[in-house]
Amino acid sequence: MSTCASPQAEPALKRPEDLRTRVLIQDDTIYFDDETSAWDRWLAGAGVADMEASRGPRFSHAALALDAAADGLGVAISLTVLAKSALATGRLVMPFELTLPLAFAYYIVCPDAGADKPGVRAFRDWLIEEAARDLAA
Repeated sequence: MSTCASPQAEPALKRPEDLRTRVLIQDDTIYFDDETSAWDRWLAGAGVADMEASRGPRFSHAALALDAAADGLGVAISLTVLAKSALATGRLVMPFELTLPLAFAYYIVCPDAGADKPGVRAFRDWLIEEAARDLAA
């Protein structure tokens, strides 16, 4: 999980505390079992205390939150992997190096009887290769 902003955002963000004067774009697709918000988690990780993290527009789709940030409407919190292409093209920038891992995972699930079928095996291998490629990047 990381912060994303338009490269044209002014003034430039230099320290996490600078977020006090910015619109915080909320991505409601990021959630935690203890109901802590993504912004609360990120700000705690950055050492920023006493900041109202629930302010700002809320989006129920990560792509909408990232589009709002790219359009200069504020700073978004997002899954880094979802912002990867916009970061690579320069449509978004990560103003801070801090990224936080999430406490959830994805699993490949299928019945034992079908696990070794060629199509299932090929799909599983492809998913694992793609995940490894993302981790390496």
